[in-house]
Amino acid sequence: MLATFSNRALQKALLSSVAVVAIFAIYAPNVAKADPTPECNNGLGVSTSTECGTNSTTGEAQNATAVGNNSQALRQNATAVGQFSIASEENSTAIGQSALADGTGATAVGQDSTASGINSTAIGKNAASGANQGVALGAFAQATAENSVAIGYLTFATRANTVSFGNVGTERQLTNVAAGTFDTDAVNLGQLNAALAAIVNPYFKVNGTGTAAVVSGAFSTASGIGSIASGSFATATGFGSESSGNYSTATGGLAIARGLRTAAFGYNARALGDYSSAFGADSYAIGRESAAFGNGANSSGEASVAIGTDAEAFELGATAVGNEASANQVFSTSIGFESRANDVGGVALGGWAIATGDGSIAIGRGAETLFGNAIAIGRFAFTAGVNGTAIGSSAGASGDDGTAVGYASEASGEKSTVVGSESEAIGYASSAFGRLSYAGGYKSTAIGSYSEANFMNSSAFGAEAVADALNAVALGAYSVAIRANTVSIGDVGSERQLVNLAPGTQGTDAVNLNQLNVVSNVANNALTTANSAQTSA
Repeated sequence: MLATFSNRALQKALLSSVAVVAIFAIYAPNVAKADPTPECNNGLGVSTSTECGTNSTTGEAQNATAVGNNSQALRQNATAVGQFSIASEENSTAIGQSALADGTGATAVGQDSTASGINSTAIGKNAASGANQGVALGAFAQATAENSVAIGYLTFATRANTVSFGNVGTERQLTNVAAGTFDTDAVNLGQLNAALAAIVNPYFKVNGTGTAAVVSGAFSTASGIGSIASGSFATATGFGSESSGNYSTATGGLAIARGLRTAAFGYNARALGDYSSAFGADSYAIGRESAAFGNGANSSGEASVAIGTDAEAFELGATAVGNEASANQVFSTSIGFESRANDVGGVALGGWAIATGDGSIAIGRGAETLFGNAIAIGRFAFTAGVNGTAIGSSAGASGDDGTAVGYASEASGEKSTVVGSESEAIGYASSAFGRLSYAGGYKSTAIGSYSEANFMNSSAFGAEAVADALNAVALGAYSVAIRANTVSIGDVGSERQLVNLAPGTQGTDAVNLNQLNVVSNVANNALTTANSAQTSA
């Protein structure tokens, strides 16, 4: 596709890429403040900020969120989602790999997108909005002048307060424009032709061979073979198009706009619910106040939004953004390629993310939840139990009420908890803390790197401590407890002293050396007395 760029387009795209690289270099020092672990936590002790992913950072910003490896959200209320994404100013938002939001209130969505002007917006791969209040929509689109808008692939807006739909030499037509009613409104070709012909008529018809265009609504327009404009102030443009709702617009072959104030743009586009909008071939906006943008997009639910090729939002308040994204239940949200939010209130954010279960949340590429109220955050994070939580790349919580935090951590036991990379808790209500720690017994506890608690109610505290018997406790690094109902503070050949022990007072209490010495002295004195008595006799 790049082979078709003009020289000017290539130069601008390259300059945009160089600018992004330079800005990333500027913010590189923030990596020193970043959290080198993939876990989710607060930024530099700021409890209202969240950072998830290796080397992600929110610095000292309040209410900031950074999700993704090397992501940076550096100012108050900033949000950065995606690897190497940067939201550097207050209220800025950067979503997508290497996305950069570098202006106050700026929004950048898409790989390598850049929004550097105040309140600027850039949506699409390599889209760039460098001016205040500028808007760039579409891959490689650029808005370089204040308050300008660039719409479409490789579109450039270089003059202030203008809207551009193309570039010099690659202009686009602006079609399906309703008739202007105020002095500053755009006029369509129909109005121009009517003015030139000095024809006073509330509508016009344009026919080819075949069925004539039909206009039955007041102040309506029909253009194209078999087109019908039956609503008041309606516009139907294109073969077989239909605009039956009042103030509706249908543009494109077989496009249909039936609801009140609806808009359908594209071949076979359908805007059927009142106040709905469908843009793109075969797009369907069925619900009231719904919006479908993209070829094959479908917004069936009331107030639903579907953006992207074959994106689907089926229920009330559902939102699907991304090619083949699907939001299937009430108030569900899916953002990312082939993401799925399958149940009420579910959230799936990231390519191939799947949120199944009411209120479940899956964030990260390939993250997945299978039951209600579950949370999976991180690349390929996975929860298979009710109320489960998995945070970290490849983390898994397969037991009900299980919690796993850390890379490749696994909480497979019901109500189990595991914190640490590659750690595992498989026993009921078991707990494992530390890298490669393991809690395998019922209600067992392992705390420390490589620690193991293998039997029921066993506990291991310390690096490589092992509790390998029922109710056994291994206390201290490298300690081993292999007998049931015992406490071990060392191992064979590496024993420890138990110091600072108070005197025992009950029959089952341990005694200290002072108590033993007293008993020994009494015994020695008694022996001495006995020997003296025997000698005297």
